[in-house]
Amino acid sequence: MVLVTGTVVAQLIMLVALPLLTRLYAPEDFSALAVYASLLGILSVAACLGLDMAVSMPESDEESSSLLILAIFFAAITSLVTGLALYFFDDSFLIKIGLEKLLPFLWMIPAGIFISAVYSAVQFYAVRKKSFSYIAKAKIGQSSAAISSQIGLGAYGVTPFGLLFGQMLSGGIGFLYLCSRLIGKESLSGISFGNLKAVLIKYKKFPQFTTFETLTNSAGIQVPIILIATFIAGPEAGFLFLATRVMQAPMSLIGGAISQVYLANAPQENSKGNLGPFTEKIISGLVKVGVGPIIFAGITAPLIFSIVFGAEWERSGVLVAWMTPWFIFQFLASPISMAMHVKNMQKLMLAITVSGFMLRVGTLLFISLFSKEILSECYAISAGVFYFFCFLIFSACAGLTIKKLISILFINYKYILPWIFFAVILRQIYFLIF
Repeated sequence: MVLVTGTVVAQLIMLVALPLLTRLYAPEDFSALAVYASLLGILSVAACLGLDMAVSMPESDEESSSLLILAIFFAAITSLVTGLALYFFDDSFLIKIGLEKLLPFLWMIPAGIFISAVYSAVQFYAVRKKSFSYIAKAKIGQSSAAISSQIGLGAYGVTPFGLLFGQMLSGGIGFLYLCSRLIGKESLSGISFGNLKAVLIKYKKFPQFTTFETLTNSAGIQVPIILIATFIAGPEAGFLFLATRVMQAPMSLIGGAISQVYLANAPQENSKGNLGPFTEKIISGLVKVGVGPIIFAGITAPLIFSIVFGAEWERSGVLVAWMTPWFIFQFLASPISMAMHVKNMQKLMLAITVSGFMLRVGTLLFISLFSKEILSECYAISAGVFYFFCFLIFSACAGLTIKKLISILFINYKYILPWIFFAVILRQIYFLIF
């Protein structure tokens, strides 16, 4: 509940500010942000070589602190290598896709990678310490700092820099706050080169498998956005970015918080032989509080986006409707995905994410041969199919059968129907007024 409360406040700050941001920045500015955020999303998740995800798992504090140091070290190396690669980058690619406005800000990519990666590592350390109140406060601080800078710079016409800087600043604020509250001399005592080497060898599966798995998983989400920006120059990637940002709000409110709680408790529940019932309880809670609002958003978004965000953003509302199945299954699957790591099934997880990457990117490349106008819709459909199978596989890994999953959905249908009813009523009211 502490995490949920903090995430709710952070997301409300973002949601309240979005209508103002869409009036301060053009869809083309959001396209630049979409490409920048996608590049960070691809590279930052793998910058720590997967060791950030391992930080919360050791039994001893010494091992956890060693993993944290290793994660930060590899994040710095990844950022440095990225910076050197961008130094020799050919600008013609960004010019080709109409994002030449991003060229002056390429230095923000390696900086953003390092900031995002080290924040992830420290956040997992906070999960290990069960310092959920600190994580909640960090989320609020991140959202406040990002939105304040984006609104302030946008008001002065500093575009698209304002959007990019706010995105980068968010991770930095979270990292500094958590470090100031959690990292002290006692956290780093007893760490030596020998200990770091031993811990790296012990957790070598994470660099070997988890790095490529998280990289592929993120690339499956982010590369299609870059492809869409490439094939459909102009504001389309910006429309997709806004649609995704709005749809992720209900997921982040509950799903992200529950995911961290699941990670903090799943290893102990698995050792007790209780992972199945624990996962069933988590899924049931997700269905009760999240599926209904996502469906509501999907039904009503095509009608109200132009009112809330401005007439030029109507396209984003249409995309939200197409994304609804995708986000329902992602909302249910993502929190329980850590069951794969708890069960030491990294190889299977890698195979799943590679398949997901090939499905989504392959779909876009194939459809682009015939029609580029429907690429965003095809991306939404392919992502929905992928997360549907992820949900089934993760549930089976935790010990739940398809029959049990159907039972969970059937028992909780009364929590979903009111949202559908209110969405239909709202549609009727809209058509009567407009």
